[in-house]
Amino acid sequence: YELELRLKPSGGTALQESLLEYVCKEELEGVECGHCSSRQNATRNICLASLPPVLSLQLLRFVYDMSTGGKKKVHSPVEFPEELSISGGLLGEGSPLA
Repeated sequence: YELELRLKPSGGTALQESLLEYVCKEELEGVECGHCSSRQNATRNICLASLPPVLSLQLLRFVYDMSTGGKKKVHSPVEFPEELSISGGLLGEGSPLA
């Protein structure tokens, strides 16, 4: 299993901060309803129901550069804790780990 985590282009990024951003709610406007074909506002979010024995974290170190129209490497440092606590906002309500 693998999670793709975004990094801040400037300043430092803590791993826990990137994980929280990965699971935060996203407000979507004008999503087409599959049942009635009307446009609705919706909320999308990701929650971790359970954790695998091994979890790979992919750090997305490239961002789109609007000025050049290409990719730009993120050189900001990433803080890794010795032990990673995955709880609270990262886990879903039905998770046995919550």
